[in-house]
Amino acid sequence: MSSIRSSECAFVGTFFFENFFTGLLEMDFFFGALLLPTDLI
Repeated sequence: MSSIRSSECAFVGTFFFENFFTGLLEMDFFFGALLLPTDLI
């Protein structure tokens, strides 16, 4: 039972970190696209 619980935590942790870093990258591209036109002007 404890082994299943630990593997669940590892899976959730990996899933969370993947979504977290993907979200950061998307936010970075999003703000970069917003700031790019102001740099050109």
